[in-house]
Amino acid sequence: MSGLRERLTNKTALRTLGFGVLLIAAALGGYYYQIYASHRADREFKNALALLVTGGDQGVAKDEFLDVLRQRPDAVEPRYDLGLIAEAHENWTEALKWFADVIARAPSESRIAKLAKLHMHHCKLAAAQDATPGGKLLREYGEALARARLFARSGLGEPALVEADKAEKLDPRGWEAHVIAAEALALGQQYRSAAAELKAALAFAPAEKQEALQNAVALNDRFAAAHVQAQNVAMEASNVAKKGNFLMAAHLYQVAWLTQHQPIFEFKAAESLIAAGKTAEGRVLLVDVTRRYAGPVAENARTLLLKFHSARN
Repeated sequence: MSGLRERLTNKTALRTLGFGVLLIAAALGGYYYQIYASHRADREFKNALALLVTGGDQGVAKDEFLDVLRQRPDAVEPRYDLGLIAEAHENWTEALKWFADVIARAPSESRIAKLAKLHMHHCKLAAAQDATPGGKLLREYGEALARARLFARSGLGEPALVEADKAEKLDPRGWEAHVIAAEALALGQQYRSAAAELKAALAFAPAEKQEALQNAVALNDRFAAAHVQAQNVAMEASNVAKKGNFLMAAHLYQVAWLTQHQPIFEFKAAESLIAAGKTAEGRVLLVDVTRRYAGPVAENARTLLLKFHSARN
């Protein structure tokens, strides 16, 4: 088991994993994302387990956990993990067996017993749905939709789009999948493609949803116009900076940021202020970038602030 833990918690694997809890949701379905996210014991190990699950390497994980059971026949946690793996691969019978075993062995009020009961409920529902082709299709569509919605609400456009596309293929007339695809595309500022998805949603949505979707189309159009305007202003700022007028460049980058709140615009404004000798003002913007945003731009702002701090010391 120690060998598995070392492999699973390898830093490179964890970096590849990224948002581990979200990938668990991708593998296991949106239905019990919140249930699993609440299970905080040994989170890093659970996240790494998700890498095995989403990577499809079911055999390796099963063998390791079964080996644990051979060494510690009364252990409950490996039984729960084996249940998760079976559930992720839609092996409902095997998953139900492992979760029932957990419930039989763990104290009834323990967190792991309560989680196992919830997973059992999900597996029973899924098994019942899969009894007919139509039921299985409905379940797969619902779970793909739930995963897409989860990713989109978490700001992860690319995986949201992948899951929304799966849902669209399962039910081409499923208007909800087109809406989430539009949301995912808008996260990547692909407003023209988002508009196409919203129009597809309008074609299939019920009458009571038409007004809301029309409003979404109008909002997307406004975002698209703001995006074009902000990009044009940022391009002008870049040209001005190349001519050495850093104060004007900073002003234009701030205008671009006010038009569309992209972190790169605020970061560029900070850089321009610093280049113009307005270091204090530039640092204020850098701090704001680190507080407002996550991702590479925020990391660059943090690195620049650390350089200033080191220089002062």
